[in-house]
Amino acid sequence: MNKIKFSTLECAYLISNLIPIIGAILVFAAIPDFDENAFNTIGSAMVIVGTILSVALGWLLLIESKREISENNRVAREAQQSAAIANWRAENLKRNLAWRNLNKDQIDIFIEALEELPRESRTPVTIQFMSNDTEVELFRRTLFRVISEAGFEVACEPLEGIAVGTNINLRLNRVNQAIRDAFLKADVPFTVEDYDDASESQETVITIGTQPPADAYITGVGFNSNADPQWHYSS
Repeated sequence: MNKIKFSTLECAYLISNLIPIIGAILVFAAIPDFDENAFNTIGSAMVIVGTILSVALGWLLLIESKREISENNRVAREAQQSAAIANWRAENLKRNLAWRNLNKDQIDIFIEALEELPRESRTPVTIQFMSNDTEVELFRRTLFRVISEAGFEVACEPLEGIAVGTNINLRLNRVNQAIRDAFLKADVPFTVEDYDDASESQETVITIGTQPPADAYITGVGFNSNADPQWHYSS
């Protein structure tokens, strides 16, 4: 059986309500053998004092109750925010751990974005990929099919060296911009390899490398480079 617990303020409030009751009893039920005026005086004083205490403590209880409600609401909001963050992290982790792929909606968006480019402007696209990696190979096949269906000539070349993630070289031409726009519109994660000597004449190259760990990204890894990778872990 659960015991009812009262705070000090609640106990004081209950006692303050009993004081005027006792005072009223003294006023209306004075014992004949004692001084009736004294009983009336004491009883009346108790009624007044008890009423004042009751009102004051009642007001304090009301303030305390509002404070507790406000605190409970704050705790509830923080719990909801924590749950939302936890759900977002779980979904983000699930997405990062999943193999790269395009669902039907993404494929439709990807092709539609590429088809906005006039056919005469659709120059060849090269897909470089890490060999001996099943996940990379399946994603390469998907990109090859989608870009080909959009009316582009696509060449595939095994990559010598190391590569991480999905990368698009930066070139100042309409095809390169269209490819990057298609990735963005279809919500397909990628990075851009920014060259200082980017020109219009160089072809667009999509590089598909090994997926990095879900909680990290890497910089300092140039293709066909012997540079040491720099690992950055999310908190």
